[in-house]
Amino acid sequence: RDLLPGDLVFFKSTTKGVERIGIVGIVTTVTPTSIQFIHSSTNRGVVINDLKTSKYYRSRYRGARRVDVMNS
Repeated sequence: RDLLPGDLVFFKSTTKGVERIGIVGIVTTVTPTSIQFIHSSTNRGVVINDLKTSKYYRSRYRGARRVDVMNS
């Protein structure tokens, strides 16, 4: 709920029964009804999805991080 554009969002992937972070996206837009993020898809190239409306990504969401590149 505190996501901002530029935040990194992480999603799980399961391979051979092992859960890991398989998708990392960057938040592009946050509104009361939408959290859009961009990421690279193996099959579709670069895509934009909505965390609030996508059951697939909502069920795999594992967290987010804000990176302060100005003070790194």
